[in-house]
Amino acid sequence: MLQRQNQPQYGAGDRPTCPDCGGPMSLIRRTPHSEHGDSYERQTFVCLECRHEAERSADVRGNPHV
Repeated sequence: MLQRQNQPQYGAGDRPTCPDCGGPMSLIRRTPHSEHGDSYERQTFVCLECRHEAERSADVRGNPHV
């Protein structure tokens, strides 16, 4: 049986609330963060109701980085 290694998650399962309509947002894109190296990634979310897109940076533990 294969064991799952402790891989960074970057909060990939997060479902933030849309700042425009309050609906649930879904992660549509994950890319390495160009300024903060391998410990961070840039994430793009889209609202499932109004289609608003928002970006954030997150560290390997899934904590948003401002």
